[in-house]
Amino acid sequence: MVARQLRWVALALFGVLAWAVWPTWNVRAQVVDRIHLPVVYQGHLPSGAITGRLLNLGGAEVGTVIELVKYSVPCCTELATFTATTSLSGTFSFETPMGLRTNERYYLRYNNPTQFGPPNAYDTTRVLSWTSFDLTAYTYNEVAAFPDIDVGNVSLNPNPDVVPVPFQFGWGRRAPYPTESYDLLLTDQGPNFFGTGPLGYVDHYDLASLPGGFAYDTPYIWGVHIASPTAGEGYSFFFGVTFGSGGPTSLSAPVAVPAGIALR
Repeated sequence: MVARQLRWVALALFGVLAWAVWPTWNVRAQVVDRIHLPVVYQGHLPSGAITGRLLNLGGAEVGTVIELVKYSVPCCTELATFTATTSLSGTFSFETPMGLRTNERYYLRYNNPTQFGPPNAYDTTRVLSWTSFDLTAYTYNEVAAFPDIDVGNVSLNPNPDVVPVPFQFGWGRRAPYPTESYDLLLTDQGPNFFGTGPLGYVDHYDLASLPGGFAYDTPYIWGVHIASPTAGEGYSFFFGVTFGSGGPTSLSAPVAVPAGIALR
């Protein structure tokens, strides 16, 4: 009888000890897990980015807003737009952008912020707008870099308000980029539009006669389209011009952003 009682006492003591030891070990195990979890997941933090750099005639373009646009093809519907601001070195980064699906694209877009103000306040030292070539494939967590974009403008030579035909339109070329090509654009911001097509790295265009649909004594605007082999395309600001044999001799100034020209 005594032996049986001692055996039950021993079993009871063992149970108490087991109960006391097990929770202590379990708590310690959980603490250890919590210590190591951040280390385990640290390698899974997203690090993807779409990066680039804005320049101004070769120098850094600082504190300027650039947009990353996601759109669908072939109808070019914008799906999302993101913004970034350039650093002191002109660089920018869009952190952890989503991957592209079938028929989706990314491109960069710069709009001169002064184009939304009055013409007499335009900053014509920078282009009116610029769009990059498309990024056609992007996987989440990838790091992708666009070629440098330069937002320095071609400098249009002011023309008299009224000019004869033939007439030479002139502009200053962007010196750091001799592989670029320029087109002259002429429009009434309505149905009449004339573009020369790529002229190469030139600084003028001789208009020998009025293009079809254009007339004398009618106000038009003209500007330059810039095409880069690596960075995309941009547009200068526009000047007013009227073709005639006489009239005011004042020089044309930048005019309102043309409504009839698609900038993308």
